[in-house]
Amino acid sequence: MLKTLAALTSVAALTSLAGCGNAVDAEPPAGLAGISVTAGGHLVIDVFVCRDKVDKIEIARDREGLKETEENPVVRTYTFERPMTGHITLDLARPAAGWSPQAPTTFEAGKGYIVTGESSKGYDSETFQVNVEGDGVDALKPGAVYTSDDDTTKLTAHTPAEFEKNAKKVCA
Repeated sequence: MLKTLAALTSVAALTSLAGCGNAVDAEPPAGLAGISVTAGGHLVIDVFVCRDKVDKIEIARDREGLKETEENPVVRTYTFERPMTGHITLDLARPAAGWSPQAPTTFEAGKGYIVTGESSKGYDSETFQVNVEGDGVDALKPGAVYTSDDDTTKLTAHTPAEFEKNAKKVCA
């Protein structure tokens, strides 16, 4: 009888856990984030938005060294004067007019970063993120937009046209 009760308790516990799972009420992505570099060596955040509109680019630290309950520390949030769609770029050394703050942002060697495009009002979705390792930005070549695979910092180079095509697939 005790074995039967223990077995039933285990099944009930597993069933209730399976019901909770990692269910997340996630909106479809607004597009895709990437990173590129200018011929002058400036890092540029590329965001292609094909669903909703985006007016924020957030740069946060990765999860390295954080407790499960801690949020990723935000390094900088750039906000544009109006929501945008299509291919959006932000030069991290010299943010263009319309972006605030106008302060530059650099990536430290040995640190990991997560970059997303988001909306500050009216829309719930954000772009798929790009994960960047501060050590890896020196290897970026001008003319390509780099995206990360899954939750890794391994960057894959794309032509700007391929980047836009991939973003549109994400939104489909």
